[in-house]
Amino acid sequence: MKNIKEQVKGIIIFIDEDRRFTAAQTSVLRLLWVKWGRHYSQREIAQTEAWLGCHPEHEADIRHGRFDTTTRMVRQIIRDLRVVHNIPILSDRKGYWLPETKGECDKYMADMEGRAKAQAAAAVETFNAMSAATGFTSEFMKKLQLTIS
Repeated sequence: MKNIKEQVKGIIIFIDEDRRFTAAQTSVLRLLWVKWGRHYSQREIAQTEAWLGCHPEHEADIRHGRFDTTTRMVRQIIRDLRVVHNIPILSDRKGYWLPETKGECDKYMADMEGRAKAQAAAAVETFNAMSAATGFTSEFMKKLQLTIS
């Protein structure tokens, strides 16, 4: 069985040969590929790839002093690489990176699950307080509360 790095390289090469990446996705992925296993912050990506521009729906008129690419656009490109193309790009407060090992992926996913549970619990708690005050109810929130209990 291939290690995670070889698996990810295979996915990227397959998608690239099939020409399914946009120019922006290719550019960001190339940056991560060159620094495989090391962090690349949103700001570093935005500064390095200034031609990417702003997020078309949310920041069409915003321009920053030293570079034109916004971190929102970088986040959208990373999201698309993850969700549309199934590239396991990991992230933390230091930035984005491609994993060296399956263990890195497993730890990232466990951390993500913990954050999601904590956010869901906080949302349910706030909703319940607001519901008590307003009388508004939601079947979804009841199901969510049962799921995280």
